[in-house]
Amino acid sequence: MQGRFADADSKYEQAARLNPKDEYVYVNWSSTLHEQGKYADAADKGEQAANLNPKSAFAYANWGSALLSQEKFDDAIQKFQQAIRLDPKVPLVYRMWGYALLSQRKFADAIPKFEEAVALSPDADSYNFWGVALYNQGKFADAISKFEEAIYLDPRSFAAYNNWGGTLARQGKFAEAIIKCRQAIKLNPASAEAYNTWGGALAAQGKFAEAIAKYQEAIQLNPKFAEAYNNWGFALVSLGDFAEASFVYQEAMLAMGK
Repeated sequence: MQGRFADADSKYEQAARLNPKDEYVYVNWSSTLHEQGKYADAADKGEQAANLNPKSAFAYANWGSALLSQEKFDDAIQKFQQAIRLDPKVPLVYRMWGYALLSQRKFADAIPKFEEAVALSPDADSYNFWGVALYNQGKFADAISKFEEAIYLDPRSFAAYNNWGGTLARQGKFAEAIIKCRQAIKLNPASAEAYNTWGGALAAQGKFAEAIAKYQEAIQLNPKFAEAYNNWGFALVSLGDFAEASFVYQEAMLAMGK
């Protein structure tokens, strides 16, 4: 894989030398760098593409996507706005714009962006993110309808199953919630989030020892999963094991980089 990427980078570098004013070289180079997780470099190539052709919606979209992956949400939104001004018919840009707003917890602002995305081209990710925004507004029944739409479009959307499970748990429907978590894990056994959600459904029933086992599985899959550490700590406190809880909370702080 790394060899393939290195070869692609070399080809784009050569293409840029031969035709330094071709913005599509930089757009495609940006996409390849993004795929490698080189987000700062991807943003740089996106910016170069936009400078070469300020009317290229793709250049601004790629630039914004790279900024989004760096969690530079306001900067990313500016690029998505420019992309939409240039071409208002690109659903992916609306979805990324909505996700940036969702990440900023601007739920009411995010929802219209997901609506725009699915109006242009229905997709599972937009419905799933829309559901997350509704969940955070306390609109649980509406959120579930969006997760159902996501799964209808993509029956393998483990994220939608996990979010559906978390929403059912908030409604007190714990048995149903666990079924959804199991489905998420069946689709993606590496889903730390689903184990964490399952643990939450168990903890909400007072089954703290069982919940801890799920939090531990989540952390095995993602050792930097601060939320799972926090939930594990809370379960230990609920069992009266304060010394162990203190240690687990310290691990949570480390996972958060504090």
